[in-house]
Amino acid sequence: MTRATIASYETGRRKISAGTLIQLAHLCGKPLTFFAAPPLPAPVLSESPPPAQTNPQQAAIQAIVTTLQAHPEFTPFVLEFLETLVHEQVAGAV
Repeated sequence: MTRATIASYETGRRKISAGTLIQLAHLCGKPLTFFAAPPLPAPVLSESPPPAQTNPQQAAIQAIVTTLQAHPEFTPFVLEFLETLVHEQVAGAV
């Protein structure tokens, strides 16, 4: 990666892909959230407690859905991240 590419990421002239961001976080030894700006707000939870049969994965998915409903501008980033993750999983399985 050239200095010009990094500078264009830093100044916002160029968008960084989710895959590149994941690689940078890994190389720097930082969590992906280290690069998030501004920090994501806490999800808005309903007043009623979740059903007893909800497992941790369902609860996490519901929290993501609730956050995306409150902040739809994050949707493209989440979709790009998921697409990269799926492609990496498929490539690793081959």
